[in-house]
Amino acid sequence: MVAIENAMDAHGEFATRTDGSLEFADFLVLRAIIFRQAGRAFAPKKKELQVKKIEALKAKDHQEYISIFKQGMMDHQLGLAACAKKACEYIEMSHENYQNSNKLWMQDQSKAQEIMTKDVAIRAALDHKEVVKSLEEMMEASKFKYTKEIKMFRTLESLKTYKNQKDMQEIHQIEMSKISDMLCITFGMDLTEFS
Repeated sequence: MVAIENAMDAHGEFATRTDGSLEFADFLVLRAIIFRQAGRAFAPKKKELQVKKIEALKAKDHQEYISIFKQGMMDHQLGLAACAKKACEYIEMSHENYQNSNKLWMQDQSKAQEIMTKDVAIRAALDHKEVVKSLEEMMEASKFKYTKEIKMFRTLESLKTYKNQKDMQEIHQIEMSKISDMLCITFGMDLTEFS
């Protein structure tokens, strides 16, 4: 948690609005600090779960794979909540006001896009790997990836009328995770090496 405190001290004062929510620029900074630290804290558990997911995928145990995937999502969310709570305590802000800030800014379409772009950049920086594969290997892996993605999108399209948006999003995340893990099994690389 020292990293959170240092990052917040480097930022300085976090400005709030009259309703107690954070001004957008300060919310974006605080959220980035929380996401970055939660990602770092989750990294060892993520590696452990990655091994288990790959084992389940190799064994064609789809229920176990989904269970491990969901456990990882839950553990990551708990880590985010813990980091947010610590960060809020440090700047003497109620966690409720942080959550209200999140709700407020996510309702604004352009602000939500900016938040999501920042989140993706943080994840990419945390997951960044140097590409050490040859051009031929990357081309072969790309063909594999695109073939799997097309199949996934066709499956998702067929489920649209039966599933709600939240279920569709979860299925999409699970299938993308499977594609990444299949790349790892087949080519020794994952989706982070394609970003």
